[in-house]
Amino acid sequence: MKSIASFLISVWISTMPALAQSINRFSFQAGYLYATSKLTRTSTALFGLPDFDPKPGFYMGLTYEHQISTLITSQLELTYQQKGSINRTSPLSPEFINTYSYLSLTPMVGVKPVKNLHFLIGPQLNLLVNKLTRGSDTQVLFDANRRLEFGLMGRASYQFNRVGLTASYFKGLTAYYKRDYYYYLMNQNWQVGLAYQLNK
Repeated sequence: MKSIASFLISVWISTMPALAQSINRFSFQAGYLYATSKLTRTSTALFGLPDFDPKPGFYMGLTYEHQISTLITSQLELTYQQKGSINRTSPLSPEFINTYSYLSLTPMVGVKPVKNLHFLIGPQLNLLVNKLTRGSDTQVLFDANRRLEFGLMGRASYQFNRVGLTASYFKGLTAYYKRDYYYYLMNQNWQVGLAYQLNK
């Protein structure tokens, strides 16, 4: 027991210089979002239902970064996202344009293998705050019926002084729409954008 305690104390003491040099930064970020909803059919009667086409969107928000050491860093993000899908009820029917707006909270942790280069990963929780369907009066059919969405976010970013270039991928792990036992929809999207560091 004493040896374990001695080991933990020695590890804590060895990390003290890194903790003393920790850096906190705030950034504003915005960019382009390319959403590709995944349609999963659970009934053979729906095999003729067309797949959903990708829809462009955008995101913007604030990021808090806590850099623990030269290698380890963490981020907490609050963002507004607009994403959705384009679909038809049949190959010949008019298209529906579904737009969903989310408030997103994303804690991430990652590494900086070289100066200014980040690789991060973490969970993302999305709260649906608005939904809109254009193209038909029967919009209720494809409205999102789940207010909360959960998934994973991965990101790579590179910093040029105060300006950063970011590329991210989000994979939804819960359905944002579920039609009884017939089919369900899950979000996945790519993001490319810029981040501006508010403080040195």
